[in-house]
Amino acid sequence: MSVTVSSVMSKEVTVVSPRTSLVTVGRMMTDKQISCVIVKEKEKILGIISERDIVRILGDNRGELKGTTAKSVMSSPIHMLYSDITLERAVTMMTEKGFRRFPIRDRND
Repeated sequence: MSVTVSSVMSKEVTVVSPRTSLVTVGRMMTDKQISCVIVKEKEKILGIISERDIVRILGDNRGELKGTTAKSVMSSPIHMLYSDITLERAVTMMTEKGFRRFPIRDRND
């Protein structure tokens, strides 16, 4: 039997609002030792922010994050994977799309 995404994915997901400051996002990621957060408003996933996004903004803004919000930095539109797909298929999709992280959702939700 093939290994599915649900068997290897992180179950604890950190969510921020689009209005959350990037300084706050960076602190959360550092404190929780995580590499990305989901940007969500009400029940809708709007985007994702990775540590690479923060490094890019630091470079673009010469080290200044003040006044920058999650919405202005997040990668969007978001591409999701279903929890029941095989790990092999997920890796193929990540390679094809050029992404390192995907939010995972249950096909029944």
